[in-house]
Amino acid sequence: MKEPRSPTLGEIKELQEWNDRTGIEDFIVSDYHIAVFDKYVSDCPGYVGKVMMVIWGDIDITDVFIWRDNKLTKVGDDEWEDIYLDITMILLV
Repeated sequence: MKEPRSPTLGEIKELQEWNDRTGIEDFIVSDYHIAVFDKYVSDCPGYVGKVMMVIWGDIDITDVFIWRDNKLTKVGDDEWEDIYLDITMILLV
């Protein structure tokens, strides 16, 4: 089993900056559960790299973030489409 770690101060700052851009609510790191997986590898052709998971209070309110072009990015439907497109292009080369 891969063990997550707590976020670094720099990663917390990146998450704070992301939250400030979204304007959702005040960000108080102690209110949330945050785990970082440094060497995530999916079980099929997919994403490889650092992943951050945030539970925003209730267990059913979660977000997953990755770093694309050295920028913290929330993973959503469009993001996965971009990742799979990138992987497809790599596999075709």
